[in-house]
Amino acid sequence: MLNATINNNAGGVIRSGDDAIQVAVGTVSSGQLNIFNAGLIEATSGGQGLDLQGLVGTAVAMIDNTGTIAGDTNDAVRIAGSGSVLTNTGGTINGGRAAAYAVNVDGVTFVDGA
Repeated sequence: MLNATINNNAGGVIRSGDDAIQVAVGTVSSGQLNIFNAGLIEATSGGQGLDLQGLVGTAVAMIDNTGTIAGDTNDAVRIAGSGSVLTNTGGTINGGRAAAYAVNVDGVTFVDGA
C-alpha cells in the first residue's frame, strides 16, 4: 500500500534523464499518491515527467499542476489507476518538447484501467 505526497513548490525542480517521478509497473496495487506541482517536473532524454502507469488495482494518483510537467522526448504524463485525477490549473503539460520528438508523443496518456 502506498500513501505518499510529493510537493514541488514554485521554483522547485524535479529533473531526470529518464522518468522524473515513476511508479514501477506492478509495484503498487492500493493507496494514493498525491502530487502537488507548482514548479518544474521534467524528463530530459527518454522518459516521462510523471510515469504512473504502474498504479494498478485500487491505487490512484491525485495530481494538481499549476507549474510545468514535461517530457522532452516522450509523453509528459503517463497515468493509470481507475480513480486517478489530473487537475491542471494554469499550468503547462508538454510532451515532445525537443524538436525532433513532437510526433507520436502526448501531453497526457491514459493507460489501461485509467
